[in-house]
Amino acid sequence: MQAPRPMETIDDIDEWDVQFLKVDRATLSEIATSTNYLDIKSLISLVCQNIAEIIQSLQTPEKVCEMLQLPNDLPPVVEEYIRKANRRDFVD
Repeated sequence: MQAPRPMETIDDIDEWDVQFLKVDRATLSEIATSTNYLDIKSLISLVCQNIAEIIQSLQTPEKVCEMLQLPNDLPPVVEEYIRKANRRDFVD
């Protein structure tokens, strides 16, 4: 079996693979879990690349937390400190 080639972006992936991953996020999560359980390394890499690009496109921490269904449990003071310390990383 050949090792998967490194991918820069989703554009570097074969068209069939791109079409295969055009599913809702719940299905994508199930594919990720299944490929991890079955230890299909090339598909794990492909799915993780796809998920990473989805997360990058969200642009705000709030949208990422919403997508991943993570609660915002930071106290407002801590959140404000993080925003000030990392101002360039936040889009308002």
